[in-house]
Amino acid sequence: MNTIQHTAVESGTSPPVVIVVLNHNKKNDVLACLASVSRLTYRPFEVVVVDNASTDGSQEAIRAAFPGCHLVVSGANVGASRGRNLGVEYAEQNIAFDYVLFLDDDAEVTADALAVCIDALSRDEQTGIVCGKTYIRADSDILMSTGIRARLAVASVYDIGSGEVDRGQYDEPRTVDACGGFAFVIRRSLLGQLRGFDEAYSPYGWEEVDLCLRARTLGFRTRYLPTALFSHKGTRQGRPSVPAYELNKARNFITLLRRHATFIEQATCAVWIPIRAVRLFWKFIQRGESSLILMHVRGALQGLWQR
Repeated sequence: MNTIQHTAVESGTSPPVVIVVLNHNKKNDVLACLASVSRLTYRPFEVVVVDNASTDGSQEAIRAAFPGCHLVVSGANVGASRGRNLGVEYAEQNIAFDYVLFLDDDAEVTADALAVCIDALSRDEQTGIVCGKTYIRADSDILMSTGIRARLAVASVYDIGSGEVDRGQYDEPRTVDACGGFAFVIRRSLLGQLRGFDEAYSPYGWEEVDLCLRARTLGFRTRYLPTALFSHKGTRQGRPSVPAYELNKARNFITLLRRHATFIEQATCAVWIPIRAVRLFWKFIQRGESSLILMHVRGALQGLWQR
């Protein structure tokens, strides 16, 4: 049996952290995630696992292997935004904390990553959110993300460094536009000001980018820390696309542009979106997934009609 200790460091002065892990039908992955959490050097922290109505035995496995975790079971798969908000709402009522580390079920964290993140936040009051260098697997040198760049004027939002071999080209800390929802730390006070994740982006897609852009409007930076190391298996490279996933991503991307792009940026997007759509649709055709074109068109139209 694994244990997750919640005792404070010797000085007793380190700010408490709550770690919110979102899970849906990834029993083996979430157990690996929690095992990595149990090896964290930082203290004190508490773990809240939000299980989005899993049917693969995740809940029983978590209770058996990590009895020290707080397990919140939703009655249905409520998606990423609502699921994460549920975890924070539970923590607000039951746990004392100053920061939140969000992790997806298929993410893992290295032993000192949380300490690096909290140290950076403690040193700079205008930094509200931090993320680290993330690989596609814990044993890989292939990068998944070193932060997110949002170029709204050309309808482009992407993970910096995705798919590249890590040769040290992203070893300098910097301010980024946003970070992936699979692994990042945010101040509790800022999360409260933002009222959590916007559930208009349910069930998933761009909710973390929206959160970071809203934080920026309040004067807070999102920082990338190259010495905070994570991994995330969620990349879909080489796997067939899921129609519902593609529809939601397209719809919510339009919602993101409507809410955060300036009038001029929205005007330029009217030119760039068709160009990017043609390139994407050609990729679908080459992969034999032409049916996904309709999903993207439907999703984009839903985003345009959505209030």
